[in-house]
Amino acid sequence: MLKYYKHEENNELSPFYCHIPKEASGTAESGKKLLNAILGNQHNFDTVKPLEIVKYILNRCLSKESIVLDSFAGSGTTAHAVLDMNKADGGNRKFICIEMMDYADTITAERVKRVINGYKAEEDKEVNSERGTLHLKELMGAKVFAFPKPEGTLKRIIEIATNEGDLVLDFFMGSATTQAVAMKMNRRFIGIEQMDYISTVSVPRLQKVIEGEQGGISKDVNWQGGGSFVYTELMPKNMGYLQDIIHAKTLDDLKVVYNRMLEGTDTMEPADISFRADLSKIDWLQGFDENKRLLVKLLDKNGLYYNYSEIDDKNVRDLISDEDYTFNKNFYEGGD
Repeated sequence: MLKYYKHEENNELSPFYCHIPKEASGTAESGKKLLNAILGNQHNFDTVKPLEIVKYILNRCLSKESIVLDSFAGSGTTAHAVLDMNKADGGNRKFICIEMMDYADTITAERVKRVINGYKAEEDKEVNSERGTLHLKELMGAKVFAFPKPEGTLKRIIEIATNEGDLVLDFFMGSATTQAVAMKMNRRFIGIEQMDYISTVSVPRLQKVIEGEQGGISKDVNWQGGGSFVYTELMPKNMGYLQDIIHAKTLDDLKVVYNRMLEGTDTMEPADISFRADLSKIDWLQGFDENKRLLVKLLDKNGLYYNYSEIDDKNVRDLISDEDYTFNKNFYEGGD
């Protein structure tokens, strides 16, 4: 909607007042995303005029032969808008852009050049997933993880959500990107991982971080190494028996595991049998596969590991060393 006041109707150059639809105006954020796509995200412009609103205004002010003067060219949005308009309707508009800041060559003029030449969107290299893969491959000497998160992504998230000294909790530790970034950014962390690669990927990566590896965000945060972490494992209860069942190769192997489940060993209690289990259904004549399935069903899945609340039970206390007992007390209760 364009509006003129009565006293302006006969002016040679009449100002106008308008309400621009939201979908036609864009936002500062959309303007910044476009500049990122053209130049990458290292331009340091926090607010960028959206291309849409500049084109909307110019379309209502210019003929196809007009000259546009922008005395504060900034990131070059006005010039970009003029070039886009000429391309769309075959116009011959021209522009004069003036900028006194140091970025006139590296940002303003560079943006105009790329728009003229047909720019290819720049990748946000800090958060490119391939960057995480390459970094971990260089660190470990081979590709050891399918899709590791890039450290740049985690850096942004941790910067937004935490302060130095805060505790970062990651339930799915994976290749330890979160923990590596937390360490480099002076955050504490807890990482939890149930897969076997924790000992071949996750922990070795953190050891290299302590040694001062220079991949990922290390140079950005001036990481020089140092720090420490504690690695612990849950104490298996039924999980030990479950692993034995899974790795059994013959019916005789299953029979040995079953007897240990019922009687226990010097280092393991008898298994916690599910209250829904029916031991009378064990029939070794049914063969290997059927009995393997039944043994797995016998185990109470809520009892795969010992809970800390059981640590002072005599049957549990006898299974752990004094060193492990003291460590658990210190960890959970902050004892001496």
